[in-house]
Amino acid sequence: MERYTEISRSDERLWGDRCPVLAERWCIWRDNETGAAAGQVQILSLVLPRVVGATVRLDCFGSNGEALEGREYRIEGTGLRFGMETALPLPDPATQRLVPTVTSVSFSDGSIWYAAGAPWGPVPQPEQLGAYLPEPELQKEYRDLVTSGQRAY
Repeated sequence: MERYTEISRSDERLWGDRCPVLAERWCIWRDNETGAAAGQVQILSLVLPRVVGATVRLDCFGSNGEALEGREYRIEGTGLRFGMETALPLPDPATQRLVPTVTSVSFSDGSIWYAAGAPWGPVPQPEQLGAYLPEPELQKEYRDLVTSGQRAY
């Protein structure tokens, strides 16, 4: 039997207004020997100067969607993406789902960004320009340009 079992995974990107990073994906693992649960969150930096760490609140939920004890964690890392290499011990082994929220971000120049209570949610999907083109011929031309990778300018 494997030591760890993946309980859940999400690739839904979450972001808060004006936040310099987003939670790109996350997962929950169960230790089959101890019964403990751990989470992992991958952070994606959206800005310069370089991000060197983030404080992330993990709201935890059980199998019926009931709220469980959550906790804040400090995730250190450098580079564009970081965090998936860090196991975050969860307070309740019954955790089945996580919702991460970034509460602060530290930068290489020593500055810190703090969340101002803006709600977190899924990153909006971009609207396709082709839906606004009235003529079928223009829509086809737009699709051909987009899928070919060519630039129209």
